[in-house]
Amino acid sequence: MVDGDCIPIAFALTRAEQTREKRYKCTLNSLRKDHPDYAGWRLAHIEHVGLKRRGDITELDISKLKNHFKSLMSPSNMFFIPKEYSGLAELPEFCQQIKRRHSGY
Repeated sequence: MVDGDCIPIAFALTRAEQTREKRYKCTLNSLRKDHPDYAGWRLAHIEHVGLKRRGDITELDISKLKNHFKSLMSPSNMFFIPKEYSGLAELPEFCQQIKRRHSGY
């Protein structure tokens, strides 16, 4: 998986990151576009998964990167929503309702 560049390293790469010679370039955005199961759906996260920073990933503490990766890839932090309603996935109130339903199982 890692050697095949199948694990996403970001939602999307900046223009500078795209032009830089990098070993890993897989993004969540590119996986969505290439995967037929996403047709008409959006994958959203219950808890926010952004790093809230720009810059070289090598400057981040490894423990922060590990926690970020776990949150990003954890199925319990994900849900699908029809694309026409995908704006709801950005609302904290909506995500809290999804979280309540997840914890009820």
